[in-house]
Amino acid sequence: MAIAAGNLHSLALRADGTVVGWGNPDGVISIPPTATNIIAIAAGSGFSAALRADGTVVQWGNGIVNYPVPSNLTNVVAISASGTHCTALRKDGTVASWGYEYVGLASNNVPADLANVSAITSGGDHDFALLGTRAPAFTIQPFSRSVFRGTIRTLFAGKASGVQPISYQWQYNGVNLPAATNDVLTLTNLQFNQAGVYQVIASNSYGVTASKAAKLAVTLPLGEALDTLVDSPAGPTFNLYNWITTGSATWFGQTNTTHDTVDAAQSGSIGNLQETILQTTVATNWSGHYTFWWKISSEPIFDTLEFRINGNVQTSISGEMDWQQVSIPVGIGTNILQWRYSKDVSNSGGQDSAWVDQFVFVPDPPVISVQPQPASQTVNMGATVSYNISAVGAPQLRYQWWQNGNVVGGNSAILTLNNVGRAQSGTYFVTVTNTGGSVTSSVVNLKVLVPQLLGSPTLSPDGTLLLNSTDANGGLLTTNDLANFEAQGSTNLVNWATLTNALSLTNGILRLQDSNGTNWPSRFYRIIEH
Repeated sequence: MAIAAGNLHSLALRADGTVVGWGNPDGVISIPPTATNIIAIAAGSGFSAALRADGTVVQWGNGIVNYPVPSNLTNVVAISASGTHCTALRKDGTVASWGYEYVGLASNNVPADLANVSAITSGGDHDFALLGTRAPAFTIQPFSRSVFRGTIRTLFAGKASGVQPISYQWQYNGVNLPAATNDVLTLTNLQFNQAGVYQVIASNSYGVTASKAAKLAVTLPLGEALDTLVDSPAGPTFNLYNWITTGSATWFGQTNTTHDTVDAAQSGSIGNLQETILQTTVATNWSGHYTFWWKISSEPIFDTLEFRINGNVQTSISGEMDWQQVSIPVGIGTNILQWRYSKDVSNSGGQDSAWVDQFVFVPDPPVISVQPQPASQTVNMGATVSYNISAVGAPQLRYQWWQNGNVVGGNSAILTLNNVGRAQSGTYFVTVTNTGGSVTSSVVNLKVLVPQLLGSPTLSPDGTLLLNSTDANGGLLTTNDLANFEAQGSTNLVNWATLTNALSLTNGILRLQDSNGTNWPSRFYRIIEH
C-alpha cells in the first residue's frame, strides 16, 4: 500500500499493516515485533520509522540509534525521514522532530510558531511543511483491500490534521455506521455482507472534508475454496496446505463457478503477457497421486492454464473446457505445485478466467507385507487362537476381519479369539483400508475340535440307527458338520470298513443307515469325527 526509500535500503507497507524491508542491514535489520497495525512508513539513512494506527511511532535501525522516538509523542498523523533525523505531524497541525541535522539537534530546528501544518516531507538536513486552512486535511487515506472471509481483524484508518477538536464519522456504502466515530475503523470476523465502500468524514469548526473511498472485497480463503480445510481434534479447522498466489493478479475463492456446487478458486484478472499463479508445497511420505478438478474459459491455444510440479508442466488446458478431473501420480518427497494461468501478447476469449476445485492428495492403497499367520490351525475347543498381519501404507490404516464372509473382530492387525468353539470354525481373511483404497489378505482356515455327545442309539424297525446329537459346546450338529464324520461297520470289532453315504441329519437327529446291514448275522458300528 505504500513504499519508502532511504539511503541504502527500501521499505514496503502491506495491506495487512505489516512492513518488509531490504537493502543495507543498518537500516533494515529485522522488523521489530512492535511494528504492527502500521499505516505509514518512512526511511532515512540507516534507519526506518513507521506510524501505527493508534498514532504512535516505532523506529529501528542504527542511523539514529542515539535519538529514540520522544516518549510523549502521540496523536501523530504523518511521518517523514531523511538523513539522520525523523519528523512527525500531530493531528493538531504541530510538528515534532528528533535526530541530528547539520546545524544541530533536529528538535531545536522546528520553528516555535509553526502551526496549522497539513503535510510534511524531509530531505537531507531539512524539512518542508505545507500549511493548511485549519479545516481537516487528510494525511492518511483509507486504502482498498481484499481480505478472506472470517478474517479476525482488519482496519481502515483516515488520519487528518487541523484545528481541534476534529469529529469523525465512518460511512458504509454512503450510510453512517453507528458508533464509528474514530479516525480508525476496526472490523472483525469479516463476512460477505461487509464488502463494499468505506469512507470517513472529518469535520471541525472550519469545515468538513471527506476521505477517499476505500473498497473492501471479502473473498473465500483459498484453503476453503480448494477443500483442504480439515477438522482438528483439538479445536477449530486448519488448512492442510499453505496456499500462496503470485503474479500480476491473485487467485481468490468464490462461490459462483464451482464443481462441488459450494466454492472454488478462480484466477485473478490479468492482461496480455501477464500471468497469475496459485501455488502450494506438498510433502508426502507415501506414493500416490494428486487429484483436482479444473475448468477454463479463454482464448483457445494462446491463453492457457497449466499444472506444474517443481516447474515441470504436467498437463494444460485452453479455450472453452468444462470441469475435468485430473489425476497425476507422484512418488515420495516434497513437491512445489503450481496452477498457472497466462495470456499471450494479444486478444482474449470467453470469460478470460480459470478455476480449480477439490484438490486432494490420494495415497496409494495399503500393501500387505505379511499375510495372516498361521495359514491354518486345528485346535481343541476352549483354546485361544490368534492371527496377525503386517501391512504398510499411508495412515490411518484400518483393519476389518471376516469369518465365513461375516464381519468379526475390531480395528486391529491382530485377531484374537478366546475360548473357541464350533462356531469359530471356518475361513478368515482381513481387509486393510486407507484413504487411497483397500486390499484383501489371503484366506486362512480354523478348525475347532469339539467333543461329541451323541445320545444312545435307537434301532428303528427298518434297521436304521437314530442318535440324538449335541456336543460339549452345547449346540446341535448341522448338515455342514456331516463332512467331518465317518461311519464304519464291523462284524468282529477288529476289522472296520467305511460305510459310504451312511449318515444323514434331520432336525439334529443323526441317522446311520447301512444298506448291507442284513447280509450278516450281527453287525457293529462306530462313528469317527475327523
